[in-house]
Amino acid sequence: MESCPLCGKESESSDVVTEKTSDSYAINVYSIKCARCGGYLITNYVVDVILGDPKAIKEKYILSGLTRNASENDKPIRITQENYDNLIESAQIQIPSGLPECMDTMLLHIQRLYQKQNKGVSEFVPVNAHDDYPIIFAKNKKDLSHVMESIVKNNWVDNPGSGSYRLTTEGYERLEDLENAGNKKRKFQDSKSIKIKRNGDELFNIMNLHQRIKEVSNDLFYDGHYASAVFEASKALIKLVQEKSGRDDLDGTNLMNNVFSVNKPILAFSDLENKTEKDEQQGMMQLYAGAVLAIRNPRGHSFLSDSPERALEYLALISLLANRLEETKKMLKA
Repeated sequence: MESCPLCGKESESSDVVTEKTSDSYAINVYSIKCARCGGYLITNYVVDVILGDPKAIKEKYILSGLTRNASENDKPIRITQENYDNLIESAQIQIPSGLPECMDTMLLHIQRLYQKQNKGVSEFVPVNAHDDYPIIFAKNKKDLSHVMESIVKNNWVDNPGSGSYRLTTEGYERLEDLENAGNKKRKFQDSKSIKIKRNGDELFNIMNLHQRIKEVSNDLFYDGHYASAVFEASKALIKLVQEKSGRDDLDGTNLMNNVFSVNKPILAFSDLENKTEKDEQQGMMQLYAGAVLAIRNPRGHSFLSDSPERALEYLALISLLANRLEETKKMLKA
């Protein structure tokens, strides 16, 4: 691959390896080394299908920031169809929220350059605005240039020109403040994240989900892939409707509207002998169609993220619909 699929810059190096998935499908995995985005692995599906979508522009610069920062810390990222949503979600807590945080992020980057290059306190290190802007998840070099100008104005670094910077006494003091604040913040965030995940796992464990819904979502939920768990559960619901109705030739809202039609239903929740029963049939049809439109489709056509709490709510709804499906009786032959 001649150019980086995230930023378009010519790759410093690129290799491809063909791997087989658990279900024996062959996928190509590209190993990319880019001066701007760092080193990372990415599958051909992500390159061709997900990033090939013109709407994925925002995701590209977010991933560029993730891969560059991970590469700087010698922890290259592997981008796949399965972990794509989680990577985008995890980026939200890494993206600096404003100029002050961008300044701190670049100051920490300069400190890291000193350590990697074994520079003395009187020496300078380079910052290349053209290639280093992903470090702050910026869209272009103009944003990074503004940040570096602000750092110089704060007297955190000396800058004689030509993109070279040297930490000042004030810069070292700011780094010490960040280290102290970071220790406190990490302790708080770690305890909060552990608590949220533990609570989500416990709730999932005690929820009496429909067996098929639990089977397809169980591992994904416990691994933290919440949006994927919801997506697979919604697909399982559609499959259940197809199986019971015998209409595996239909999908999506077309399936739901035909199977649960008030006038000529294939499956009915009652005898449809009065207005109340017909109203219920109409409402249930809309709920099943809504599960397709509002739950399955957004996760199948774009890159959403769900919190564990929201995922549990969706799974509970899908499970309810799967259980109600078992109560239906066949009215017409498919």
